[in-house]
Amino acid sequence: VPGVMGPFADISPLSLGLLFWIVGDFAVFFSHMAHHRIQALWALHAVHHSAAVMTPITAYRQHPLAILMNASIQTVVQGIILGLLVGALAPGTTIVEIAGVNAFAVLSLLALQNFHHSHIWISFGPILEHVFISPAMHQIHHSDNPVHYDKNYGVSLAIWDWIFGTLYIPARDETVQFGLSGAAEAPLMQQRLGVILVDPLRRMIGRAR
Repeated sequence: VPGVMGPFADISPLSLGLLFWIVGDFAVFFSHMAHHRIQALWALHAVHHSAAVMTPITAYRQHPLAILMNASIQTVVQGIILGLLVGALAPGTTIVEIAGVNAFAVLSLLALQNFHHSHIWISFGPILEHVFISPAMHQIHHSDNPVHYDKNYGVSLAIWDWIFGTLYIPARDETVQFGLSGAAEAPLMQQRLGVILVDPLRRMIGRAR
């Protein structure tokens, strides 16, 4: 109803920014898990995991169609949750921003995510790693060791992995080898651009048939 203020009408820009960031983080987690659990999506996401060396640039090693699918899934999840939670907010409601971006997202990127795709082992310890995803935990996610498969889907918050039973907290510095193993992923490990762009589509079409 126009002009009616919802239960979040008096929420502060700081609190609303935090809420948006938490919901956004869950949306990324959900999309990431879907790309591992659904074979058609895994064919696309496997491109990201085919990196044999981890650097900050690895974060952008994505199949173009995977980028589109991620954006679509995250938009739907965020839209549904935020629509239910704050759909009755007044149009003028704002969040705290840095250079036009959610301040919590910026701080999270600077403090955590820039180091996730790195060969440097940085652990936060078992207590904090139940709440935040450390670079060491994300290295575990990229490991080719079957023990580490389908673990640590989170980007910033580890609580989603904790809730869904996919949390893996390394007890010590673990030797991790990156990349993919197995016949299905062998073409991607050739590290050839043409194969990386075409092979995931071939696998998706083959599965559809």
